[in-house]
Amino acid sequence: MPEEEIKKALDYINSKEWIFAKTYAKTTPHEYIVVKQDNPEHDKEFKFMFELIEKYGRKETFFGKEWTYLYLNDDYKYFAADGGGWEEDRYILNRAKEDSNY
Repeated sequence: MPEEEIKKALDYINSKEWIFAKTYAKTTPHEYIVVKQDNPEHDKEFKFMFELIEKYGRKETFFGKEWTYLYLNDDYKYFAADGGGWEEDRYILNRAKEDSNY
């Protein structure tokens, strides 16, 4: 993955306030951000993250289903809410610790 894309992704990720998913604290601890689809510039940055997941992500199994995870060497793996790629109505990006396996 090109360094410029990693930097852009990390800049975006580090600028967000991540929310701990309390509902899944015991089973699948992770964090997420929600994007409101009303700011074209914000949507563009958010879509960029999903494009990176699709392009550079690794397929892994999560509770018997294949998901795609993006690793940026920052101790986290990033993934879409439903394991799929970009969709126009997508508004949640998740992250979990790199070493978490379910």
